[in-house]
Amino acid sequence: MEIKIYDGIDPIYGYGLEDLENELKSANGEDVHVKIQSGGGSVFEGLAMYNTLKNYEGKVTTEIVGISASIASIIFLAGSKRIVNEVGFLMIHEAWTMTAGGASELREDAELLDQINSQILDIYQSVTGLDREDLKSKMSKDTYIGPSELLEMGFVTEIKEGLQLVASINNFNTNSLKQTAKEPSMAMSKEEKAEFEALKAENVALKTEQEAQAKLAADKEAEIEQIKAEQDQKVSEAIKAEKERESGILAAVSVPKQLEFAKKLVAEGKDLMSAKVALLDDLNANKELYLKAEATPSIEALVSEAPLASKAEGEVLEASKDELYKEYRALKNQGEYAKAEQFFNDKLK
Repeated sequence: MEIKIYDGIDPIYGYGLEDLENELKSANGEDVHVKIQSGGGSVFEGLAMYNTLKNYEGKVTTEIVGISASIASIIFLAGSKRIVNEVGFLMIHEAWTMTAGGASELREDAELLDQINSQILDIYQSVTGLDREDLKSKMSKDTYIGPSELLEMGFVTEIKEGLQLVASINNFNTNSLKQTAKEPSMAMSKEEKAEFEALKAENVALKTEQEAQAKLAADKEAEIEQIKAEQDQKVSEAIKAEKERESGILAAVSVPKQLEFAKKLVAEGKDLMSAKVALLDDLNANKELYLKAEATPSIEALVSEAPLASKAEGEVLEASKDELYKEYRALKNQGEYAKAEQFFNDKLK
């Protein structure tokens, strides 16, 4: 029975595995003569067709009518008897593909191509017995091999005399040959091309989204850093203010006996001005106690030497401190803090 593969190797737009299986089913185990005129096509479809022919129960003879290129060359090698016409060629090269994606996807595709090329090399070598590196070198480019060389190399078992041109082939798509002869092993169908374009568009959209997300993340990180810097500044300023408050209160102590009272004022969170007033009140309230403890000649001397009041102001305070304090506290209670501070500096400090 004669089988003609006169098209690109493609399950939808060319000749595929299903077509071959239907014809072999009709052959029902009889010997088949498979004529090939194909520029190649889908690697996986072609490998499946090669395996199907190799496992066929009858004898398989393959014949190159004009050209058997790319994956079609593998299908041709499935024959136990392999014929090439006087005017005919077999073309071999590495598998190729069109892809899109990131670095990891591209590496995966490259690794897959390496595996495919290795399997194809295995088939070429098992049939011809040629040196693997020599075959690999020929596959590194589009290599067209004519009848005499094919016979010498072991790709064919005989050369058939007589001229058989493409023009004489029925139902052969010459446009398919023209296209796939230079785009063989992984030539794409229209459906695959549409899918590829969709994947390309999806990849561009994904890349744009990733860039937008990266910018958003960078902006968010910058915002967080700014907030952190502002918070650090506020904490630093608060620590500095607290140190100034504490050192100011402790420096306002008139006699050593007041130190514990000053520490208590610090712990209670008193502001510097209130603490100074409290220390002055304490000094006047406990003058007898402090006189004994410090062996100071007089309370007048204590007051005159205190950093909160000069000698002259001490006399004023002794004479009218109650009235002055009332006026000072009244200003504070009214919220007139600036006036209260000024009053304190003028009258009580």
